Amino acid sequence: MIYGSLKTLPKLAVIKKLFFAFIVVAVTMTMFVFPKVISNSLAQSTQDRINKITLPGGATSLNETHGDWTVSCGKGQTQITLCAMSQQLFNPENKQRVMAIELTMTKQSILSGTMVLPFGIKLSEGILLSIDEGDVQTKVPFSTCLPVGCLAPLSFNTKMIDAFRAGSIVSIALKTMEGTQLQIELSLDGFSSAHNRIIALKG
Repeated sequence: MIYGSLKTLPKLAVIKKLFFAFIVVAVTMTMFVFPKVISNSLAQSTQDRINKITLPGGATSLNETHGDWTVSCGKGQTQITLCAMSQQLFNPENKQRVMAIELTMTKQSILSGTMVLPFGIKLSEGILLSIDEGDVQTKVPFSTCLPVGCLAPLSFNTKMIDAFRAGSIVSIALKTMEGTQLQIELSLDGFSSAHNRIIALKG
């Protein structure tokens, strides 16, 4: 099953080049770096997150599928059990992972996290997130680039969370260095269920 799609304007050569960059980054993420990014992300700002989560049956880890989203729990670097909801997008031609998003819940009930995107993007433009027909939008800047790719920090308040829960698709608009406009579609199927689950685990 393909968990996302990518729409673009003409310039096929540029698109193929970007897809190749996606594939290289995705393989690196899968084999070496992305698990560390996830772990570090969960370990950061611990004071703003959940102090303690007790998993069902005394389990030390948890991994569940909610539609196109995954809920995962485990111990971070601080040895505190943390939970996150995540989704990955894949190249429709070869099923290689091309993008990832991870969200955790803070004490203030804000969803915060990181979106990882590949190199070759015009960083100064940031990304524009639009829900369904674009009634709800938010602009997100890039914070830094690591060997795994470029990171965009995410923070969604109650209004944005409600829009995500009611929506079907998040369109992620970005530009390549060559100026080609790209659009990635992120499925919201299972978002509400995953969100409810991390709320329940938070207790």
